[in-house]
Amino acid sequence: MEDNKRIYISPGHGGGCGARFGKINEDDIVLGVAQIIKYLLDKQGGYSTMLAREKDEQIPLQSRIRESKKFKADTFLDIHANSHNDTSKRLDIFGFEAHIHDEKAVKDDAMFADRLLGAYSSEFALDPLMRNRGGKESNFYVLRKCPAKANVLFELNFMTHPVVLEFMNSSLGQYRMAKGLFEGIKSYTNIKEKA
Repeated sequence: MEDNKRIYISPGHGGGCGARFGKINEDDIVLGVAQIIKYLLDKQGGYSTMLAREKDEQIPLQSRIRESKKFKADTFLDIHANSHNDTSKRLDIFGFEAHIHDEKAVKDDAMFADRLLGAYSSEFALDPLMRNRGGKESNFYVLRKCPAKANVLFELNFMTHPVVLEFMNSSLGQYRMAKGLFEGIKSYTNIKEKA
């Protein structure tokens, strides 16, 4: 058990503070995806996992950081669903992206992001609405403050695209998004084992 990779999975928002389109909440989508990732990692073996939240409740960012530190997380994965305010472009803007704090940092954030993006791309290789928008440097609090070896905030896709939203809200969609991220976590942790 001591050699298990410790994966902290943080489904963003909670308590109704995420994006909402009709009756569909970002909070619920990312929680569903996070729970499936945890299930797949636990079933795989070799991982110790923790969810920041297991129901629709708002957990402060500072609490997530403290909890991940206490858990001694090797990786911190913060999961979100993107959106934008330009209704004239709702069919034109779609795709997934991974955010890290500083590409030049000593930590493994960039490598973890690359592995997540690569595996997620492979899962959706035949889906034109799942475009890889790449990695981005961002100043998000969880990325700045989390002490884990590798921290990534992952945007699953844009809820503002109606076709994408329907997919993201489906059981199959959430399973496939989780599977892509699960494969990315496995890819990253396997590389670190061989290093």
